[in-house]
Amino acid sequence: MKSIIILSLLFMGSCSQEPQILYDQNTKEPLTGIIEIFGESGQLVRRTSYIDGKQDGLEEWFDKNGNLFSADTYKNGKILEWELRLKSDN
Repeated sequence: MKSIIILSLLFMGSCSQEPQILYDQNTKEPLTGIIEIFGESGQLVRRTSYIDGKQDGLEEWFDKNGNLFSADTYKNGKILEWELRLKSDN
């Protein structure tokens, strides 16, 4: 029987570190949009949303089979919630 364990942490307050700003390589403007990173075999590894160069919205991490295993929520470059999914084949 397969089961999924979901660990979720809600971050209250703010981190002391300022968020990084990501810039478009061509325009040199702060990036707004979705960045997808793919592995050597072409599989999606990470998908992250940005607004004005800062992470804003969902950041998703995928395993080598394309299964979602981590989902983080950001607002204005700061993490609000972190979720890890552990899959079991029991």
